[in-house]
Amino acid sequence: MIKLAYDNPFPPLAFSEKGRAKGAVIDVLSWVFARIRVKARFIPVPMEEISDILADGLVDGIAFYGVTPERRFLFDFSNPFLVTGAALFASASAPAPSSLAVREVGTIATPETGPLAVQIRKKAPNVRLLLVRDYREALEVVLEGKASVAALNMHVGRDLADKLFPGRFSVAENPFLEMPLAVAMPRGKNAPLLAAISRALGDFKRSAAYGVVLEKWLHGLHGPL
Repeated sequence: MIKLAYDNPFPPLAFSEKGRAKGAVIDVLSWVFARIRVKARFIPVPMEEISDILADGLVDGIAFYGVTPERRFLFDFSNPFLVTGAALFASASAPAPSSLAVREVGTIATPETGPLAVQIRKKAPNVRLLLVRDYREALEVVLEGKASVAALNMHVGRDLADKLFPGRFSVAENPFLEMPLAVAMPRGKNAPLLAAISRALGDFKRSAAYGVVLEKWLHGLHGPL
């Protein structure tokens, strides 16, 4: 049995419903672990607690984690199984900008946990950032006029905006940052398992089932691999 933490709630990528893990990532990894004959348990954990639960040894790894240069110092990764990205969300009264140019975006609201704040500071060090607790607050401060746009995962942000604030946001068509997602485990541990996962992911991405999963959960809004 391998135990993998996943950020919950993070629909449509992963979320818990009636005690069961669901979402695009869960469907992909369920296929993969069945293929390599490894039992997997997916543990729902709030984003800000994932590092602690991993450090305490309560899980073996993270079901999906954005692959960044900084994280490669701490984690080994499988091959990516999805390219997601970050997009800018603006009030529906104006089109959302597609770049981080300071004159276009104004103040950007984004969660203080997760990789986006770090990546925005690297790509656009002069931009004004408003760090908030979570995705919902990021959208709310835009509607309140406290920020010009919210920087969120393009899939998760769109799903949440459609559910909570239908018709009140415009979303940039193109992400300002692409982020490959992969299974992550602490450096130097479980290399054979990660290699087996990567091989099975290759088989899955060549199968018709891959397109079915992406269309079911992401409606075609996914990057190429």
